Amino acid sequence: MSLESFFSNFFFENYWEKKIFHIKERNFINSNELIDEIDFFLSRKDVHLSNVRIVTKGIDIPSKLYSYSSRNLKGVEEFFVEPLSLITHFNEGGTIVINSANESISILRKLCFDFEKKLNMNFQANIYITPPNSQGFKPHYDNHDIFLFQVKGTKLWNFYKDGFELATNFSRKNEVNEIDFSLSLEEEDLLYLPRGIVHEAFSENQSSIHVNFIGKPRYGFNLVEDFANLVQDKFVFFRKTMPTKYSDNEEKQKYLSLFKENIKQVIDNFSFEDFNENLSNSHYKTSSLNLSGRFRNIIEVDNITEQTEIKANFNMCVLIKEENGDLIIKLKDIQMIIPKIIDSSFVNKLTSFKVKEIQGLLSNKGKIEFAKQLIRFGVFEIVDLT
Repeated sequence: MSLESFFSNFFFENYWEKKIFHIKERNFINSNELIDEIDFFLSRKDVHLSNVRIVTKGIDIPSKLYSYSSRNLKGVEEFFVEPLSLITHFNEGGTIVINSANESISILRKLCFDFEKKLNMNFQANIYITPPNSQGFKPHYDNHDIFLFQVKGTKLWNFYKDGFELATNFSRKNEVNEIDFSLSLEEEDLLYLPRGIVHEAFSENQSSIHVNFIGKPRYGFNLVEDFANLVQDKFVFFRKTMPTKYSDNEEKQKYLSLFKENIKQVIDNFSFEDFNENLSNSHYKTSSLNLSGRFRNIIEVDNITEQTEIKANFNMCVLIKEENGDLIIKLKDIQMIIPKIIDSSFVNKLTSFKVKEIQGLLSNKGKIEFAKQLIRFGVFEIVDLT
C-alpha cells in the first residue's frame, strides 16, 4: 500500500484535524523485516538510555532499573540500556517505548522521509511494544497528529468524548467522560488520530507492536511568530520602544492607535507567499536525510562515462530557486549552482537519462564532470554505470 490511501483530497477534506480515519490495507510495512530490525536494535549493548523508556499504566519505570553506565574515552559517563533487564520488565507487564526509532531503524527512516515529502513537515516514528493483556498509558490526548500502524498482535483502543480540540500541549486525563467508541486494531491496520482526542489502548491475548508516525507541522500561531519577525525587519515602527511606565495615558493611546494602523497596513500589503517561502526554508533545513545508497554513489562516481544513466535523487529534501538566471539547489547548509548555460529542466525529470543527454553549452567531457558534481552533491544518483 502506498501513502496515497491517506494523502488524498478525500482524506484532507473529511478527516485531517477533524476525526479518526481507520483503513484496513496490507503491505504498508514489511512487518517481519521491521520486527527483525527491532530485535537487533534492542539486543545491542550500545543503545543510549535516551532512546528507550518502559512504562506501565502511565507510570515510567525508573531507568536505573534497566540501564548501566560506562565512561567513554574522554572520561564522560554515559548511560545505556541493559537488554536483559529490559526483557525482564517487559515480561512483568511493562511497555517498551523506542523514541525517534527512525534514527536507528532503516525501514522507519525511509517511511518518515516519505511522510515528510508528502506533507512538507518533519516526522518521527516511535515504537510501542506491549506484552499481552497490558496497558502502557492511561487515558490522555497528544499534542500532535498521529499516523498509527499496527505491526503485530491486536490492540483495543478506547476513544473518549472529552478532549481538547486541536491541542498543542500534551495532557494526561485524571478524569474522563464516557467512552465515545472503541476500535480493535489488527495486524497491518492503519489509523489516523487527530491531536486532542482522548484515548487509551490495551493489548489483548498476545504481545502487540505498533508504530506512531508523528507529524510536526507549523500551526497558525507559528505564522504569527513569523509575522513578528517579518515586520521587525521591514517596518521601522515595530522596532520602536513601547510606552514605558512613565508615559501618560495620551501617549499610550496614541501608540495603540498607531500600532493598529501599522498592523492593518502590514496585513493589507502582505502576501501569504512570504510565509510559504519561510515554511519551505524551515522544512528543508530541519528535514531528515535518507542517505541510503549515497556512499556507493560516491565511490563509483569517478567511473561514469557519457553512457552512464543517472536520475534525480528524490530521497533528498532540497530547496530549488532561480537567481539571476542560474538555478540554485540548496541541501542543508550547502548549495550548488547550475549556470544558465546548462538547460536545468533535467532537475525535475522523473525518469533516468544518460549523461550525454544533458543539454547546454557543454562538451561531452564537460557533461561528465558536471554529472560528477551532481552525484557528489547528492541530488542525483547512478542508475547504470554501463
